Amino acid sequence: HYNCGGIDRLLCINVAKVNKVLQQVPKADIVFALANSEKYGGAGYLNQAIATLAARNKSSFELAFHEIGHSFGKLIDEYENTDGSASCNSFANASSVDRHEMEAKK
Repeated sequence: HYNCGGIDRLLCINVAKVNKVLQQVPKADIVFALANSEKYGGAGYLNQAIATLAARNKSSFELAFHEIGHSFGKLIDEYENTDGSASCNSFANASSVDRHEMEAKK
């Protein structure tokens, strides 16, 4: 369903149901749950090899790569707050500085 956690384009699933089905497919490396929708959206589950995406959206390939980055690569999103600061939680693979600032620190 969309609007998971109050985020309009966050497309969530019942992970327990997916894991139950996966018991029948023990060699699966990654699961894509596809929504028959044109509405942009998806989700990647950081601690599960599961990603969701809108299969009929014109950006579905990009959505797949993006969401698999969360699920398989353990990458997170960085969001810009209304005050211009970045919000990326406290994960080790995230930074609140932009590329230019990173390069200046080399």
